[in-house]
Amino acid sequence: MRPTRWTGSAAVVAAVLGTIGLFFDAPAAAGASVGLAALLAGGAVLFLYRTIRYADTLAVERVIGTGLVCQGTPVEVGVQVTGEAVSGLAVRIMDLPPRSAVHDPKETVLKGGEGRYRIRLMAPGEVFFRGLRVEVADRFFTTTLFCTAPRFAGTMLTVYSPDSYRHEKGPGSGAGELEIERKGVLRGQGIRSFRPFRSGDDPALMDWKLSAKHGRLFVREPNSQVGGPPLLIVDLPVVGAEGGEDLLLAAGEAIEREIREYDHCTLLVIAGGEVIGFWYHEQDLPALVRNLRSRPADSVAPLYRVYDPIVLKRRLRAAERGVSEPSRRFAAVLRATLGSSSAFAFEEEVGRILASVEHPEVIVYTAATDEISHLNLIAVAARRHDRTLRILLTRPGPGLLARLSSYARVEVL
Repeated sequence: MRPTRWTGSAAVVAAVLGTIGLFFDAPAAAGASVGLAALLAGGAVLFLYRTIRYADTLAVERVIGTGLVCQGTPVEVGVQVTGEAVSGLAVRIMDLPPRSAVHDPKETVLKGGEGRYRIRLMAPGEVFFRGLRVEVADRFFTTTLFCTAPRFAGTMLTVYSPDSYRHEKGPGSGAGELEIERKGVLRGQGIRSFRPFRSGDDPALMDWKLSAKHGRLFVREPNSQVGGPPLLIVDLPVVGAEGGEDLLLAAGEAIEREIREYDHCTLLVIAGGEVIGFWYHEQDLPALVRNLRSRPADSVAPLYRVYDPIVLKRRLRAAERGVSEPSRRFAAVLRATLGSSSAFAFEEEVGRILASVEHPEVIVYTAATDEISHLNLIAVAARRHDRTLRILLTRPGPGLLARLSSYARVEVL
């Protein structure tokens, strides 16, 4: 417990009054000094009692990300602390992550008893949150409590090391937890990470042992047989777009993960039908992340309603089967469109980029609206260069999913 400036001033006054009463034989001054000192002592006892009563009513609830917690991977922590309010006390609460966690202490300060922050757990194994740091103050005293009891620390958290799940020495040839690669993972691929099962995942990639251990389904994400990281394409969201900030955050984490796993990242940043920049095997994480920002809304869409030639051919066959005059005119327009050899500059640029990268997988992060012409052209270029395309969306409208699912594996962030 520490005194505030108010307490220091009152103590000085009490000392002065006591000195006057002692040397000048002034009973009134001596009585005032004793009374003031007793008042400060009583205030200290009352402050300690109210602080302990408040701490006894505290309850904490934490929500730690989703799925497995891997070593070095950012994890979002949500904290909610409830307690009985005590009038006259100013309270400041900070959450205490595990000692192995790398985090920004400023983010752990809870406002109104709630907060969200991100940590990186650098040491694998079983870890605990250390509890809460509670700073309590009134006008005359202040103190700091470290609430480290089990009810404040929460349940145990398991941090997994990516290396513990890679088949490097063979079964049973080393310490720690080791798993054998299933037939669903091609020989030589290795396991990049684990994640919760989503509808549409290949059952051959299911990890049954891990699923049984945690009571929920997990799948393995294998590394490709071809070296290097997959190509990341980030479609910059419009300022104020729903889910735009979540998209940029997820893309930043993907860039950071590739640099950590492969020592470099291959990134293509686009804004609709415009190429903003391309970085091949870039190792400078800050330089890449600086390019992830919202873009101003465009007054026009330069690729508005550009369709995949396969879609146009399908419509052409349907129009040719029509008997009405509008159907025949529509079929003539489609034949002229398909017969032209012109290509958009965006399509040519994406094609050159896909031809220059060696990894067969392309991952697109987009907050796609109803206009997906640029995504159609990316899908065409990926098919032409025999690439596997994954599209990660922030706004999963059913019509949008239906239009994109024929081109790629579509997931929702």
